[in-house]
Amino acid sequence: MKLFAKHLKQAMLESGLTQTELSELSGVGKSSISQYLDGLHYPTKEKLEALAAALDVTSEWLGGMLEELELLEQEPIERRNVPIKQAAALMGIGEQAVRIGLQRGTFPFGYAILMPSGKYRYYISPTKFEKAIGLKN
Repeated sequence: MKLFAKHLKQAMLESGLTQTELSELSGVGKSSISQYLDGLHYPTKEKLEALAAALDVTSEWLGGMLEELELLEQEPIERRNVPIKQAAALMGIGEQAVRIGLQRGTFPFGYAILMPSGKYRYYISPTKFEKAIGLKN
C-alpha cells in the first residue's frame, strides 16, 4: 500500500495535478484520493485503472506491482507466495473470501491479477501476510 501512495504522489507531482483535478479526470472521489495518498486504503482494480489512465501511467506501476514482482523474484522459491488455502486456514476464513479480498484490493498483503483468459492469478506476500495476521512482528 505504501508503494501505491508513493507512486500516486509522484505521478500527481509530475503531472501537476491537484487532488481535485485528478478526481475530476478519473471519476474517483477526492476523499478517496486523500486516503490513498495517506496510505490508508488501496483502490479497487477499476479505480486504480482510472487513476492510472488520468495520470498517464500503467496501473501495474501505480499500484506498486512491478516492485512487488521484483522482490518476489529475489525471495527463495518456497517463500515467494502463500497459497490461498494456507492463507484462508491461518485467517480462519474461506478460500473464496481470500480470493475476493485480493480481487477487491482490501487485503494489504497481496493482490489478484486478471489474466487474458478471464481467470485471476493471486499473489500473497509471505512477509506482509505474516505481519498482517500477527505471526511475526
